[in-house]
Amino acid sequence: MDITISGRHVAVTDAMREHARQRAEKLASLSQHLMRAKITLRIESARQIAEVVASVRKHGEMVAKSESHDMYAAIDQAIAKIETQLHKIEDRFRAKRDAARQKRTSKGEPAPEASGNAEEGE
Repeated sequence: MDITISGRHVAVTDAMREHARQRAEKLASLSQHLMRAKITLRIESARQIAEVVASVRKHGEMVAKSESHDMYAAIDQAIAKIETQLHKIEDRFRAKRDAARQKRTSKGEPAPEASGNAEEGE
């Protein structure tokens, strides 16, 4: 997964960059369909804003935005919002796959083996 971290009106420190990268890498374990994540950090007045744009294969882009008085908290909140969206998308992918398998087995076709890589045919 490709991770891009940038800042507007703020110098992104190494600590902020590492914190955002660690949180974004956890997203990759949630979905194999996640291709890239772009994290934009900015400061407007006293507000610290983190925006995450995640590109998901066969779905498009998901956007989450959070603001706080602490940049690290804003990053965590935005990543949590993306995690929620990813869970919903993965549930949809899983339901669609299971429905297709159910349809195949109801027609009398042999079901694919569960122990093998069942996702190769998708």
